Amino acid sequence: LPSGTFYLSEEDLWATTRKRYAPPYYYSDAYPVRMFYNDKMIFIIGSGYGNMGYCDCIVYNESYPKSYHLYFPDFKPLDITYASTLEAYFVLSGQSIWGAFKGTDSAYMKSYKDYKVSTDATSIFMIGNNLITLGNELKIYSPSVNEIKLVKNYSDISGKCYLKTGDVLAVANVQGLFLYDINN
Repeated sequence: LPSGTFYLSEEDLWATTRKRYAPPYYYSDAYPVRMFYNDKMIFIIGSGYGNMGYCDCIVYNESYPKSYHLYFPDFKPLDITYASTLEAYFVLSGQSIWGAFKGTDSAYMKSYKDYKVSTDATSIFMIGNNLITLGNELKIYSPSVNEIKLVKNYSDISGKCYLKTGDVLAVANVQGLFLYDINN
C-alpha cells in the first residue's frame, strides 16, 4: 500500500476574497443561491458582490464530469436552460435574455450575447427547439445564434415557477396551480 503524510490546515474560505471566478467557491467571492437538475445537467446559479453572478453547468459523462462556467460581471442570473442543437446556454438577466456559447476545447464559453429581448420573466426552459419564458406572461421564441424571434405570446398564462412532465406544463402563481396541455 502507498504510504505518506497528509498535511492539513484550517482556513476560513468565506472570509478572504481572492478572485472573481465561478466555483469551486474556495477561490471565489461567490456563493450559490440555487441549484437544480435538468437535461442531465446540474445547474448552480450563484451570486457575488455587487452585480456579479455566475452559472455553473455540470455535465456527467462516462469518464468524468465536465463543468462549464458562465461568468456575468454585470448581473445576477435568474434562470438558465440549455439548447443542445445550438450548444448554447440561455440565461435570464432580469431585463433580457443572454446566450452563452461553448468553446470547442475548454470549460470556458467561446462567446456571450445579449439578445436585447426585453423581458421580466423569471423562468426559462426549452421545449423541443423552442425557448420558453415565464413571468407575467408565457412567451415562445425560436432561438438561433444570431437572434431570438418571438413565435407566440400567451398573456393569460403567468407564473413564478413551472414543472414540465410529458405533455403537461404545470404553472404556479398566486391564483393557484394550473395545468396546460403542450403537445402542440
